[in-house]
Amino acid sequence: MIRKKIFTCMANYLVVLFLLFLFRFIPPLGGVSEVGMQVIGVFAGVIYGWITIGIGWPSVLGIAAFGMTDYMGMTDLLSTAFGSQTMVMIMTLLLLAAFVQQSDLTDLILHFLLSRKSAAGKPFLVLFYFLFAGFIASILSHCLAVLIIFLELFKEMMRKSDIKPYSNAVPCFFVGMSYAFVLGDIALPFKSTAIVGIGAYEAITGSQMNLLQYTLFMFPLCTFCIASYVLCCKYVFKIDLSQLVGHTLPQIDSKNLPIEKKIAFIAVIVAMALLLLPSVVPSDWALSGILGKMGLGGLSLFILSALLMIRVKGVPLMDLQKTARYFSWNVFFVLCFLLPIASALSSDVVGLKQILTHGATALLQGMPSLSIILVIVLMSAIASNFANNLVVCGIFVAIACFMGDVIAMDLRTVSCLIIAGSSISIFFPAASPLNAVLFSQKELVTFTQEFYLGIKTCLIQCVLLSLVGTFWGIVVF
Repeated sequence: MIRKKIFTCMANYLVVLFLLFLFRFIPPLGGVSEVGMQVIGVFAGVIYGWITIGIGWPSVLGIAAFGMTDYMGMTDLLSTAFGSQTMVMIMTLLLLAAFVQQSDLTDLILHFLLSRKSAAGKPFLVLFYFLFAGFIASILSHCLAVLIIFLELFKEMMRKSDIKPYSNAVPCFFVGMSYAFVLGDIALPFKSTAIVGIGAYEAITGSQMNLLQYTLFMFPLCTFCIASYVLCCKYVFKIDLSQLVGHTLPQIDSKNLPIEKKIAFIAVIVAMALLLLPSVVPSDWALSGILGKMGLGGLSLFILSALLMIRVKGVPLMDLQKTARYFSWNVFFVLCFLLPIASALSSDVVGLKQILTHGATALLQGMPSLSIILVIVLMSAIASNFANNLVVCGIFVAIACFMGDVIAMDLRTVSCLIIAGSSISIFFPAASPLNAVLFSQKELVTFTQEFYLGIKTCLIQCVLLSLVGTFWGIVVF
């Protein structure tokens, strides 16, 4: 038995090393370029390592292997992986999550979210409240920031209830979080994925998207998606959440909370809200110019500095040495690898984008309108699990608008459904930074659990989105 485990382990190591360093020498396949083969080999090697071995060293070695490809030199890669604005923001988010643990705020936030009387003895209503609260928070902040905070809240919920690692309740919450929180990026028309999809629609059609109609269409549809996911967990997947039936939260007297905990709680909310500033401040304001110079990285460092500077009763609000003990290095290195590789997979140099565009166009021509909607939503959802969902969203909205003559439906509805479909990035670790974080929790959930629930949810949600969204579009547009 021990020999078999050692042999399996060594075999997995060899597969990872082959994919990282030798796969690139295989002659290019299909329309993929030589650079594409190098990038795909590194990507496949790290994903295989995540699934079979662990998160840590495959991510670190994957960064080193990626720097040896012709796509990007090592110096540029290290600048992108560790020194970009996004990675500075992610470092701050991970420190913010660690601060929540160090300040013992999880009980307070959980009580605020889940102490609703209507949820007493109703575990699936608890699930809905949890996901919907994260969805609203994602609208008001960065969805990755919300995930990192809510992941710690869920872990605290596990400690205080009977939810065990590897029980089917864990992937239920994880898939729900990755889905609901990403929907926060499309529910209103001023965040990244929504902007890309709307921009692609306007560029191809020459018409403007009415932002009020977009909101009236998308926000209720996102709420429906979250509710339908919860109902599927209960009635279709038959997931057992009975561990939460007897889950009671201790009563918290907010008047008697220590002043340092009150200030820490307010500081976390303010910090998450401040990360949204660059997206909502009008461009003609002086503050917009300042934020533009700072970037997300500089803004994150200012927020972090403020938390370190504030003192309560002579003690720093955030003690960096104490907070560092809770910092999630595995998650950090996963994201250091994922962000540059995701950009590479979506680039013209690699060639996957062109293959995707030609294949989708050839497949959709000649199909009935409703079938086109279902297929294009499904294709955008599947593609977004392996490529950047912003790029996928832009590609498929453009394809649909180019085919406007053969789709007997309002292109605003079609474009909105594609925006929603490209957000169902829930069954593969490379789908998004959120999924990378959740799949890295190998002490709580297996790859198989997360993958199978995610892919079943993806298929069902694509069908529901296509049918319900089509009729809802008739009402709104």
